[in-house]
Amino acid sequence: MAAKRQKKEPKKSVNTSAVIENAGVLIEQPIVSTLEENYMPYAMSVIVSRAIPEIDGFKPSHRKLLYTMYKMGLLTGARTKSANVVGATMKLNPHGDQAIYETLVRLSRGCEALLHPYVDSKGNFGKAYSRDMAYAASRYTEVKLDPIANELFRDIDEDTVDMVDNYDNTMKEPTLFPVTFPSVLVNSNIGIAVGMASSICPFNLAEVCETTIAVLKNPEHDLLETLHAPDFPGGGYIVYDEQALRRIYDTGRGGIRVRARYTYDRANNCIDVTEIPPTATVEAIMDKVVDLVKAGKIREIADMRDETDLNGLKLTFDLKRGVDPDRLMQRLFKLTPLEDSFSCNFNVLIGGMPRVCGVRTLIEEWAAFRSECVRRRVFRQLNKKKEKLHLLEGLSRILLDIDKAVRIVRETQEEREVVPNLMIGFGIDEVQAEYVAEIRLRQLNREHILKRTEEIGQLRDDIAEMESILEHREKIRAIIISELENVGGYIGDFVQKIAASAGSRVVRTLPEVFVNTIIVFLSSYLFLADHDKLVETVRKVMPEPVIKYGRMMKNDIRTLIGGYFLAQFKIMFVVAVVLVIGMLFLRVPYGIFLGIAIAILDFLPMFGTGTALIPWAVVRLFTGEYGYALSLVILYVLTQGIRQVIQPKIVGDSMGLPPLATLFFLYLGFKFRGIAGMIIAVPVGILFIRFYGYGAFDGLIRNVKLLAEEIRKLMEG
Repeated sequence: MAAKRQKKEPKKSVNTSAVIENAGVLIEQPIVSTLEENYMPYAMSVIVSRAIPEIDGFKPSHRKLLYTMYKMGLLTGARTKSANVVGATMKLNPHGDQAIYETLVRLSRGCEALLHPYVDSKGNFGKAYSRDMAYAASRYTEVKLDPIANELFRDIDEDTVDMVDNYDNTMKEPTLFPVTFPSVLVNSNIGIAVGMASSICPFNLAEVCETTIAVLKNPEHDLLETLHAPDFPGGGYIVYDEQALRRIYDTGRGGIRVRARYTYDRANNCIDVTEIPPTATVEAIMDKVVDLVKAGKIREIADMRDETDLNGLKLTFDLKRGVDPDRLMQRLFKLTPLEDSFSCNFNVLIGGMPRVCGVRTLIEEWAAFRSECVRRRVFRQLNKKKEKLHLLEGLSRILLDIDKAVRIVRETQEEREVVPNLMIGFGIDEVQAEYVAEIRLRQLNREHILKRTEEIGQLRDDIAEMESILEHREKIRAIIISELENVGGYIGDFVQKIAASAGSRVVRTLPEVFVNTIIVFLSSYLFLADHDKLVETVRKVMPEPVIKYGRMMKNDIRTLIGGYFLAQFKIMFVVAVVLVIGMLFLRVPYGIFLGIAIAILDFLPMFGTGTALIPWAVVRLFTGEYGYALSLVILYVLTQGIRQVIQPKIVGDSMGLPPLATLFFLYLGFKFRGIAGMIIAVPVGILFIRFYGYGAFDGLIRNVKLLAEEIRKLMEG
């Protein structure tokens, strides 16, 4: 059969004389009105609907993706292909599959961009610390919601937040998540809008929950007591600056310096960098090092390679013979992104308006938001219980005469008259009568009705309690605290962060140079004199530092010159007290304190242990005190041997144990157990100073936890 010939559509006529109105015409318009009509709507859309996070800690793109995964049932069960999630999310987010998948990648555990990821992943999701490590396509990777996401959706079906239509009015989506913890502080959030930006550093979940509880109980709580410092997912050392942290906590603006963590492999004479700052990438570091080597500024590196594998980040520097690894790393910290600053700008949408808030303000705003969520949840549950009580009270009326209820139903001529007849017969309203009429015949017995009506007393108690909660803010606050305690204990592994004190050689500040210079001059005067003059001088010198220390504490030194000066002065004050007690009362040999004083020089920025010991050895040689000169050489070999050989085998690197601490623990061990005590004291001293000595007076409980965790790892390893 021949195919039907298609009819040719008549060609549409074209109006050749048509013109575009105002085409090619230059219209003058004030720039202000142009900005208001054209640019401002775009700018506001970017600020409110795209780049700036809200008080629940999420941008709209994050919220749409996670809510879609929640509706797909991915809180439990097996993972699904990422492509399925991306396709379903497009019902809420019309910006394209690639943009959605990039958002999913960043939220995943495999990417390591978040401290507490919300998406459990399987497959290649790239790495946040690598610029060139690309993630696999969505058809190859699999995802589901991480268990911590339960805290995002726990109350979402209890009318705790407003629901709005999606872009085509076919679905509902939440405006915010009713998070049970301040997620805005838990995970890093960076966004660039129009005319403003947001950059929020992450904090440890357990510390955030503990701090929020403390602020709810005491609005004047000192945040640094519980929220010690940010906690970055990539690790690294935080250069601790108390003044900078307080400025960030108070204003929401400032910078935090983070430096890489490294270990020295003595056998292969190489440095292995295993953690880098969050703002750096492996490729950027390698590019910078290559530029420095080409410029001749770095000559100690023989080779460099990226050994990152399934075990994690590893950037290796092969060293030339005789190179001091610590001194080289100090130069690399200054010249490369191995030490970088994370700029903080806590800009958050609160009530639809962007605000730069400090940590305390964010906690208070989140507490207000969460209080409203709890109030709405309680109010909804209260209405449900009131409705149920109302029905059961009607059912209890039937209990008085079940036969009468059966007779009314049986003798009613028309079905539509059953409910009105029950209302007249038992004095109940229409809702109660409708409920009674729907009861099945087999349930119209005294036992069933008694069981149902037994709930009336409990319902009345629950209703009274809920009404009391709605009337008293303290009870709502108690509910929030209880939820925070559950969330704080939810994380099984306490994320470890090592915050290096400004009193150590992590930073060089003017107060540090000033204090150490005084110590050097004082030590020079004392130890170049003879022993009798030394004791006599110490008796004259000590009272004034003690008095000065008391005055400085009384005038609140923290607000005058910062946390470093206080920590450094405390350390030196303790050392001075030990010197006096030992020399005046315990009669400890003079040589021990000579070594301690020399070790103090190691704190001076421009001197290392070796350069501090050499001048003293030369002086003692010229004065004929060959025994003292030999003791200085032995001291140098002993401290450097412990620092470079023993300590890396215990804690993984050669940072953290100065010669002063080495001598102190060696002396204590020898004093109580002789040679065996010295052997035991070295690893104990390394662990103690590593986690307690350098910031020493900042948070005993936290440092004990870290020490216990490190000992547990050593025992397991």
